[in-house]
Amino acid sequence: MEFRNQQFREALQKTANGIKPYTPTAEEIEITEKLIGQNIDSVETELGRYRKSADRIILNGAAKKLNPPEANRIAREYPLGCCKYIRDTVMDKMEDSALLEKYIAPTRRSILNQVQLCVRITDISGVIDLPGDKNIPYFHNLIQAGNYILDVANDTVNTTQRKIKVSKIEESGYRGVKSLLDYIEISEKYRKITFERNTAITDLAPLFPLIETGPRLTDKGTVMPKLIYQFPPHIMADALLRNGLKEFEEVYHARPAPDEETVKRVLAGASMVNPGQTEKQSELSIEESFSSIEELLSSPKVTDDILKKLNSVITRINREIAILF
Repeated sequence: MEFRNQQFREALQKTANGIKPYTPTAEEIEITEKLIGQNIDSVETELGRYRKSADRIILNGAAKKLNPPEANRIAREYPLGCCKYIRDTVMDKMEDSALLEKYIAPTRRSILNQVQLCVRITDISGVIDLPGDKNIPYFHNLIQAGNYILDVANDTVNTTQRKIKVSKIEESGYRGVKSLLDYIEISEKYRKITFERNTAITDLAPLFPLIETGPRLTDKGTVMPKLIYQFPPHIMADALLRNGLKEFEEVYHARPAPDEETVKRVLAGASMVNPGQTEKQSELSIEESFSSIEELLSSPKVTDDILKKLNSVITRINREIAILF
């Protein structure tokens, strides 16, 4: 697919690159080899102090963007599945520490604060894929410093692992998501959820090809409703830039069709978005739907907020399904 609207293409590229690792400069590699590579034990000890502080903040329910149901889950399962909260909180503490040491001579600062003076410290997300581990592959949130990965949540999949792990990028097992099918297969294994194709609302299937069918429990222990699945925006944008709608079509056909009850639930939730209007399955065939969306996205008049609007529609549909069931 050719994106003829430059603004839209740039918006997709920005979204896709948002959590990818950067390519360090020769100077950054030299600095991190000297400061991190030659002092890994000290760096891990320093990160361990930040992690201890992060644990306390998160378990007290004070982490950023922590809604009540998630706080309840964390109280039961911490640190399992909490890599993003831990990573983000540790980065906040690192920034606070850098500010406190702002007026101290650089050579007297902690190692990580010395690193932050001359190397980009950024958050990245992707897949950890090391052969020989039964928990592999899995999604993970990490910190990049030059050519090193600072994993401050190494125990969030297997709690018997040490909390902190510092390694070179090429030795860390980190990789990006290869395709939408790769993403779905890891989700089914790692998150223990299943997917079926979205035959309920085929108008949306080209960008939202799947229905999440569980089993996944709510915070109250009840089974989650059937939902139209939303890929994370950066995963969607990356797939569109790689192959247009090809990968969306592949995952659609790679999963089984849902039963009639699932379709009814999705349609019932969609109809609640527009009270008084009965939602019905699209009259377009799936081939026509893909062709229609492809024409829309490749139009020179397409705006950079189309995906946001579509995401908003699906969010509303899913919210109403949750209320109904």
